[in-house]
Amino acid sequence: MEQNNDAIKEKQSMGKRGRKPKAEQTQVDKVADVGVLERRLAELEAENRRLRGLVPVETETRKLSVTLPVTVWNSVDSYLVKNNVKQASFFAELAKSYFEKEQSER
Repeated sequence: MEQNNDAIKEKQSMGKRGRKPKAEQTQVDKVADVGVLERRLAELEAENRRLRGLVPVETETRKLSVTLPVTVWNSVDSYLVKNNVKQASFFAELAKSYFEKEQSER
């Protein structure tokens, strides 16, 4: 009977998810929790970059000013909103695909 009471008390001392309260966690438990959180953070950051349409940053960048007719800008803006893409990413990918196409035609 005493063993049952001890088991019940231990179960009651556990958190809602069957884990020890933070104060009772061992160092190993804490390190494991940090590892899980670090992996999840990396996953979320990658997903955020994917959703925002960011391209990897090159080591050196230069700024560009473009003058286009309003109708072309309207088409670009519509595409950006529809596809949730940043303007800089759009033009970077446009230039890359142009040069890749040109290379393949040679």
